[in-house]
Parts: sequence; C-alpha cells; structure tokens
Amino acid sequence: MSSTELGAYGLRLPGLPGEEWLGAAPASWPSWTMRQLLDPAYDAPQIVTPTLARVQLQPTGMAEIDRIQHTTTIHSSRPAPAAAWAHPLLASTAVMTAEWAGRLAFHAGAFLDDHGRAWGLIGDRGMGKSTALAWLAAHDHPVLSDDLLITDGREALAGPRCVDLRESAAETFGIGADIGVVGTRRRWRVKLPPIHATCRFGGVIALGWGSTIRATTLPIAERAPMLRANRGLLVGQDHPMPWLHILAAPMIEFTRPQDWRAIDDAMDRLLEAVNGIQRPLAWAG
Repeated sequence: MSSTELGAYGLRLPGLPGEEWLGAAPASWPSWTMRQLLDPAYDAPQIVTPTLARVQLQPTGMAEIDRIQHTTTIHSSRPAPAAAWAHPLLASTAVMTAEWAGRLAFHAGAFLDDHGRAWGLIGDRGMGKSTALAWLAAHDHPVLSDDLLITDGREALAGPRCVDLRESAAETFGIGADIGVVGTRRRWRVKLPPIHATCRFGGVIALGWGSTIRATTLPIAERAPMLRANRGLLVGQDHPMPWLHILAAPMIEFTRPQDWRAIDDAMDRLLEAVNGIQRPLAWAG
C-alpha cells in the first residue's frame, strides 16, 4: 500500500466523500469503509461490544461500527453532504476504533508546540476550544485535530484537516468558508495544511474563563476527574498504560478573560507556557 493514502485518526479511508478534508495516512493504519443507508425507520438500541457498536448520531441517525468488517454504516433519513463525512460523521468511528486499539479518546482539540509535541485542549462547551484553535490556525500554528484527541499517551493521531468555527470566530479572524448546516449547527470551515499523521504527545490544557490570564500546573490528583469528564466514550476506556502516560504528562489549567480584545495576549501566554516545558527523561523516546 502507498503511504500517500488518505485518512485520519489512525484509519485509512479510501473513497470517503469529501476526501479533501483528509490527510496522508500511513500504510500501517487499517483500511476502513464508511457508507450510508437511507433508512428512516431504522431503530436499534445503542450498544458497545468488543466487535460491534451502535452509536446515536446528532441530530438524527445512527452509526453501526463493525470491527470485524472494518465498516461503518450510517443509517439516516437524508443523504449526508460530502463535507459531513470527515467531520463530524467520522468522529464516532474514530472513538470506537481508538477504544478497540487500546487508545484513549477525548473531546478535545489539539495543536503542536514549537517542539512538535501535541497538546490537547479540553473544556466544557462554551470554554472557547474552537476559538483557541481558530486563533492558532489564523496565526499559522499547527492544528492536529478539531474536536477529538486520540492518543496512547505517547503519540497523538492527526484528525481531519479542517477546523469548524462559529460565525463570530470566523468573522473575528477573517477565516473559514460557510458550508451551511452540518450536523447540529451551521459551520464556517477552515482548511488546515498537511501535518504528520502521528505526533509526540505533550500534555493537556484545561481551558476556563477568569479575570486574568493564568497558567497553572495541575497536581496529578486533580487530573483524572477532569480527563474522565471529557472522555469520548463513557464506557470502556480502561487502558492502564495510556492512562498512566497521560496522567504523568503535564496538565495545565489555563484561564483568561472572556473578551476578544484579550485573545492575542492570552494565546501568546499559552504558547509561552507550553513551549517552556521541558519533559523529563521519563518521556524520552
């Protein structure tokens, strides 16, 4: 197989609609097929087993993910637009294949620091993850993924080569093309440049709002609850070694004012904080 095939999140995705949103995928990644069946009457319970998962999609539909056949079937009443396949339809498959491969999946964006290390951005809805990623993309900092961090604690996997913004962020930074309503909301999509399919894992940043710009290293005892609250899958995810690696990696709580005028200073401070972290020898290799 050629190493120039396309994919994301550890999967080669031949023939996926909207392939312009995918990146280069190594031949070592398994090949996965995604298809759609227009079946408005399809009704089956959500399940997660070692070989099969059925996951409810938003706003409607269901993804049936078959580990044996390496196939995902989207059951829905309307054809999915090409822009929807790499993001957001791929996400449920990415989460399940990560689980089956012994990796962890988190609701998080991810970017690279100046040392090429991947940092996950976690936070509740409304904490500004997409805005932070929009700033990074607009200032030519490498963005690894939009809304999923998939990692074994040593390496992180690249997501689709796009970031989807809300209108306010797109207008503020002057980036993104209106692709209409995809999934549950209207999106302004930013095309991301190519990136390595796997990058060394650096750590996690927990975003929050505050009156001042502040970066604080979280003690290990506070990391697990925050990470578990941002899991991509609420069952499983019990992989001891990845958890040990992630919990031992740096985790920063980063607060800043909820004010567009402060975003340049805030993001500069965040980059300064992560670039200044020197990982000890335990993380070497």
